[in-house]
Amino acid sequence: MTARTLRWMTGGVGALSIALLLGGLPLTYLGRHVATAGLWNFPDVFEELTFVAVPVVGFVLASRRPANKIGWIILAAGLLLGLGFFSKGYGWYGLIAARPRPMPGARAAEWLVNWIWIVPAGALALVLLLFPAGRLPSRRWRPAAWFVASGRQARSGCS
Repeated sequence: MTARTLRWMTGGVGALSIALLLGGLPLTYLGRHVATAGLWNFPDVFEELTFVAVPVVGFVLASRRPANKIGWIILAAGLLLGLGFFSKGYGWYGLIAARPRPMPGARAAEWLVNWIWIVPAGALALVLLLFPAGRLPSRRWRPAAWFVASGRQARSGCS
């Protein structure tokens, strides 16, 4: 791929991430007026605005140093965060505010919210493994990277 294609791709993913994050804000705001007490704790709208920094940082890193995997991982995490926040706002607004009939895809959006947070959390662990050069420090770290990339959770003795 050429450098120009990579810049366009990073710009497109970054813009889509920010659009999803900002598109979820009105739905989250509208959803807080119709939520009943105890059913849903309204997240602060400014919390979602702070997550705009994730795709911006990913865009800057991936566009400046396309060979470094850290920027691409952060950019992908920003896209999934945006998708998660938009799905959360759409799902709650679509299921609660649009009564008696839910909006199309509201149940699927809520289903997506239940598991999509796992990928950005794993991406953070992968970024920590790959920091600062964008590759593992040595071959000994490969099992840890595979473990993080597979998304498996460690089992504890507590139930």
